[in-house]
Amino acid sequence: MAFPANYNLYDEVTIDKDKVSGSSDHSNFPAYIDLPDMSAQFWANVSNGGGDIRVTLDDGTTQLPREVVSCDISGKTGELHVNVSTLQYDTDTVIRVWYNGTDTEPAADSTYGSQNTWNSNYKAVYHMNDASGGITDSTANGNDGTQGGTPTYEQTGKVGSAIDLDGSSDYFDLSAISYNSNPVSIQIWAKSGKTNYTSTAGLIGARSGGDLNRIRVEPSSDVWDAYFNGVDSSGSSVDTNWIKLDSTYDGSTLTLYENGSPANTDTGSVSLSNSDWVIGREEIDVSNEYFQGLVDEARVYAGTLSADWIATEYANQNSPDTFYGVIAKSKKQGFSKAYIF
Repeated sequence: MAFPANYNLYDEVTIDKDKVSGSSDHSNFPAYIDLPDMSAQFWANVSNGGGDIRVTLDDGTTQLPREVVSCDISGKTGELHVNVSTLQYDTDTVIRVWYNGTDTEPAADSTYGSQNTWNSNYKAVYHMNDASGGITDSTANGNDGTQGGTPTYEQTGKVGSAIDLDGSSDYFDLSAISYNSNPVSIQIWAKSGKTNYTSTAGLIGARSGGDLNRIRVEPSSDVWDAYFNGVDSSGSSVDTNWIKLDSTYDGSTLTLYENGSPANTDTGSVSLSNSDWVIGREEIDVSNEYFQGLVDEARVYAGTLSADWIATEYANQNSPDTFYGVIAKSKKQGFSKAYIF
């Protein structure tokens, strides 16, 4: 029986075309929906944990893969990511978030399950919503991160929860990631706990027996820095505010983005070797060079994400309630209640 046989209630989510950068559509865009933005109808009917959540296009039948990171009906909090097949740049994109309070979470590897929210170019996605012991990769690759030190979990993040690193022993070993090639893009939200670094502080990247694209703090000037084996793009001074950092390398050009905008570029050809990925320190086999502060929503992507894609992601994750509007509706009764931003 075609969807949505036993679903009658949904929230209509309208993504504002003016928040989508560029002059072409984005395919398979992982849109973030901050569940506190959902309607009163949603919270009165959704299951705790959100296993009953299903998402379709505006036609009401074409399902989209989605990942429910969390959904707490008592606190009315949660995090949802949806693979929007076509995010339009010139027309508002409308999707429907359905809920019935009874259906359960689909298998992670099913057609519309959590893993298919992330296309095959994503080598790892970490939401940093874990409670202890390491970080979980949301992709089908299973590249979970192993804890080093004693990170503090379940902190208030930029996109859901974050993890606090102490700057002296905390990090995550991501050596399960086997991708050591280019093109490559790496992404992370960070909130530094200080501004006076005395040694290089690795944030995310890979370096062990050879350099791979990574983002770090450069201590000589306390600036954010993307570094790729001698190809170096430095950005703004480190402060203690949240910042979205993206680094892309296409085989010749390295670009550092800050809060969705290009900060600097450098060019050069880099020969890569096998390297171990890590979050929170410069490299696994160096005893210092740790990052101090909060980390959230880290991703490794086998490809060069475009400037327009990165700008759109920033608009979505930085201010989700202005990226879209929400209206509660019923399949049988039509319009039921508005909850618009």
